[in-house]
Amino acid sequence: MKPIAIALLLAKTCAACASSLTCEMKPIAIALLLGLLSACSALLPKSDSAVKDRWDSFDSARATFDQIVPYQTRTGEMVRMGYDPFSNPAVTILTYGDVIRRLIPPTTIDSMKLNRAIVECVSAQEQCQVYEIDLKRLHRKRSGNFWLDFLNFRRRTEICGWRFSALVLLNNDFVVYKLWSGQPVIREIEEAINPLGPFQGSGEAVFRGLIR
Repeated sequence: MKPIAIALLLAKTCAACASSLTCEMKPIAIALLLGLLSACSALLPKSDSAVKDRWDSFDSARATFDQIVPYQTRTGEMVRMGYDPFSNPAVTILTYGDVIRRLIPPTTIDSMKLNRAIVECVSAQEQCQVYEIDLKRLHRKRSGNFWLDFLNFRRRTEICGWRFSALVLLNNDFVVYKLWSGQPVIREIEEAINPLGPFQGSGEAVFRGLIR
């Protein structure tokens, strides 16, 4: 049955029910219907995306990162700050080769124009370690009309949160260079409109089935 036919059937059913109600019962029925519709929005799905770590906000992540002092902070202090790649899944160990690909442009000829710490780290090769830190908190919430969402006619998703990324170069047990980037506030809206509702994409599925 097509979605329009379903909608008409529901409308006719509601109209038939309403006509059978007495005047005293109609206000109660309307109140119940409004309550049901308002509760429907609470049934829309929500999701959170985050790596389990100790920072719950962009400011706290930035404040901890600011405590790192090049040529003073040691590897052990990095671990105490929470940047332990063996216990924190938000921290990844890279190699000096990754430093070359990420921090040294391929057109660079004069090494004197590069940061001294980067040059020393590349020269040290295996003695140089790189920590890549990727922290994020993303909350996704579907909003809008429950029935349009449920029947796949229109789906609206609100995304909010923050992201913090950083690179830390360690050479001979000392931090020698650090660099950060991030997005303190993330507010996005994704909206998908499917004119065919639950039947959207059915033709593609059938076509793929025929090919197989």
